[in-house]
Amino acid sequence: MVLVSFLPAYAYTVLSRDAQNLDQTLSDQSQQLYAFPEKILITQIRSDATDIDSDPSSWMDLLYYYSITRLGFHDIPYNYVIDREGNIYQGRDGWEGVVPELAETEGVVLVGYLSNGSDLPLPSKQSLLGLVQTLSYKYGINRDSIEVVDLEISSAGDSAPSKLVYSKAGSVLQTQMTPLLSAISYSDTDHLDYKASVDSIEYDKTAKVGDKINVKLNIKNEGDTPWFTFNDFIYLKTKNGKDSSFAVNGVWDSFDTPLHIEGKTILPGESTPITFDLQALLLPGKYTQSFIFSRLGKKELSNTQFSVGFEIEQGDLKLVKILDTETGALNVRSEPGYNTKQVSEVASGEIYITTAQKDGWYKIKYSDTKEGWIFGKYVKEL
Repeated sequence: MVLVSFLPAYAYTVLSRDAQNLDQTLSDQSQQLYAFPEKILITQIRSDATDIDSDPSSWMDLLYYYSITRLGFHDIPYNYVIDREGNIYQGRDGWEGVVPELAETEGVVLVGYLSNGSDLPLPSKQSLLGLVQTLSYKYGINRDSIEVVDLEISSAGDSAPSKLVYSKAGSVLQTQMTPLLSAISYSDTDHLDYKASVDSIEYDKTAKVGDKINVKLNIKNEGDTPWFTFNDFIYLKTKNGKDSSFAVNGVWDSFDTPLHIEGKTILPGESTPITFDLQALLLPGKYTQSFIFSRLGKKELSNTQFSVGFEIEQGDLKLVKILDTETGALNVRSEPGYNTKQVSEVASGEIYITTAQKDGWYKIKYSDTKEGWIFGKYVKEL
């Protein structure tokens, strides 16, 4: 597989691990970690061998095997490696955002320049420009988050694998890189285009008044970029952006947002289950509520709109409607009678389940767990 940049100014290709014919059985992919790319580190890979510049593809093989069998890494520690001819090799296996073998598991993209020389030939410059500018545009990585570094191996002891520790480079490469990186157009905001689909929607098509309707579904990452929901939440919202009459108070994020996805990385091709409740209204009838997924502060995810259509039945329950009052509200009391304690109030036009009648007063359920009495003069039985 060959990955192609989407920025035409600095077009480039990346040689995948399959194209490099690496022995995939050597690496341990069970140790993969992901993080939203927020920093790019560039370092030079040198060797005492003289053929590192003349035969870089063989050196990629050697770097891969040496990293695993001699250094004890789970995989090659670099995300990308660039040679003097401008070839870009995929390093660490996985999707973009896979964390390199660094002591600090932050959102770093680690780029290695494979050469013993202190110069940057034009092909390597163009490839580096294309790679850095693409990552900046895609993930919103600004100039201050790009460093040229030196790496050292830090051993954590016999019971833990070695890690790489970086520090600011003092080499000639730093001097070469400074004007090059200054020429790049950087982006302070990401331009990720999440592609998704929704399926396996399940819920009861009928419900009694006051019941909750449980909705289950799957959302699938149909793109080629992981969703990093640790700091980039994905929200399920009403399609029109308005408050829903079926919101579950105190459970939904807000009256137009049932929930959000956070704290997980959803890789391309993976699905994650979603479940939430709708509160059935107290007025029988047929209803529909439409939803769609979106990123925080970003556009809606196309192909994720779905509707939940259901019928609310009254069953054996008795309902009452609050009529107009002088104040637009009606007091709810602990017992039937004007001199009893007021425990709440209800608004004119609202509908409630009534569970008892006494001396011209109606007992209603004014919340999921609370009941009280209202004066029958301002009540209409439904």
